[in-house]
Amino acid sequence: MVKAHKLLARIYSTKRPLPGQEHRSSDNFRLIVPKGTRELLFHVIPTVDTEDECTKQLIYFDIMQDSYEKKGKIIYKNIQDSFTIKLLQSGRNFYISNPSGATANFYIVIYAVQ
Repeated sequence: MVKAHKLLARIYSTKRPLPGQEHRSSDNFRLIVPKGTRELLFHVIPTVDTEDECTKQLIYFDIMQDSYEKKGKIIYKNIQDSFTIKLLQSGRNFYISNPSGATANFYIVIYAVQ
């Protein structure tokens, strides 16, 4: 059975937390998923060409969600290129956090998998 993929978001992340931020490395984004979505698929796209295609495999990050009551909370942890994970939460005010392994800024592309 072929799984359908729908582009949800393309997010720009810095290689380390933004100035003045402890965890955040991107602007906020939305994860509004189509009905029937069971999983999310993540792809990391480096912003610079590298000789070693494996470089993007070394990049890990978390996804946090802003909360008005307290600091943001981690929703998805230790995500890496080509990871597919179970849909835990959708909505607004998500951001990339705690990037590690990146030598340059990068993009994350997120797909809904049905």
